[in-house]
Amino acid sequence: MIGNLPAIPTPETQKIDKETVIKALRGDNGRISPETMRLVEAWTIQREVETERDPANASRAIFEGERAELYLAVGDRGEALECFRQALYIARQEKSEGVYKQIVEKVDNFGLGEDFFSL
Repeated sequence: MIGNLPAIPTPETQKIDKETVIKALRGDNGRISPETMRLVEAWTIQREVETERDPANASRAIFEGERAELYLAVGDRGEALECFRQALYIARQEKSEGVYKQIVEKVDNFGLGEDFFSL
């Protein structure tokens, strides 16, 4: 354990939960903490590997939606909106209506609808 964070798992050894990453980002030191940044990096690598292994390209859209949630955890609405836009673009390109609807729902649930759909 590092401070109040669990030991940083490596992408190859242990599944990293998105909620664990969000909790670390919202912690006392947030994204200025080297341990938190290593955790974010390990989670990102792990998710990218999972996405590449998945034959359904819609998994990339889901990953982009999850990245948006991380940006929201640190208060970066602009980057979150960009990730959500990318996620919707991918879902539309892959003709994945279910994933598209999930992402639109997330945008609304986070109260970003007005900002998102005004552009």
